[in-house]
Amino acid sequence: MEAFEIMAVPLFDGEEPGDGRTTYHWNFAPLDGGFEFVGMLPGAWEISLSAQGYAEPRSKKIEVPRKEPVDFELVRTVELNGRIVDPTGEHLRGVARAKWADSGDSIAAGTASEHTWGDGLFRLHVAPTVVELRASEDDVDSEPILLDLTQGGSRDGLLLVVPRKQ
Repeated sequence: MEAFEIMAVPLFDGEEPGDGRTTYHWNFAPLDGGFEFVGMLPGAWEISLSAQGYAEPRSKKIEVPRKEPVDFELVRTVELNGRIVDPTGEHLRGVARAKWADSGDSIAAGTASEHTWGDGLFRLHVAPTVVELRASEDDVDSEPILLDLTQGGSRDGLLLVVPRKQ
């Protein structure tokens, strides 16, 4: 990997966040892809990683102190392109989102389109997994589309139909 970012967020599990732990955000550019955290306070942490052009892997929950390595495997993203429309085919200024199909959790940052312009076009980069794709506009959601992206390859011409608000 040429460069990647790692974020460590303390997990408090209902406790007061007064133990001195704060969120860490590191940028790494090692030749061997390795990284090491030094000086993290004991407790539960959620570690996430991102690198441009790669799908963000699911975050990992760890307990510090920890001696075992935390490994992440990165894979190239799959690009999804399409348009958000209403039932008559009129383009909508909505938002397209992808979720992990097995858990319903949103796929990490960078996978929700910003509001489309009047043309309704969206572009998402997601992990090569099974995703649920849907769009929303004015708090109304489209029916989900289930996409099996495990074989990779971009998907073009996707159409997400958002019903009009009643």
